[in-house]
Amino acid sequence: MIRLAAAVLGAVRETPARIWDSLRDPVRRRQSAGRLVETVLPAFAVLLLFGHGWRAALAGALLIHVGEFVLYEWVLEPLGIAGHYFERGPRWGERFRRP
Repeated sequence: MIRLAAAVLGAVRETPARIWDSLRDPVRRRQSAGRLVETVLPAFAVLLLFGHGWRAALAGALLIHVGEFVLYEWVLEPLGIAGHYFERGPRWGERFRRP
């Protein structure tokens, strides 16, 4: 249990550096933008269909995205249940570079 708590706290502590790295690397930046679009647009559309105004739908969609990020990055990855969800591996011969 202590090991799990340390892993979760480590993931939380490393989040700003991970986000900064993903913004500086062009491949990871494109993948992060794609993940944002894949989550926010459908959630926004569904919330609009349920009759929420566009502001509430946008706020809800962003909260859904943040919740998904927290679930995967801070809970499932440290537990070893999920892999790098927001940081997909490089494709088509691309390479990540750590700035």
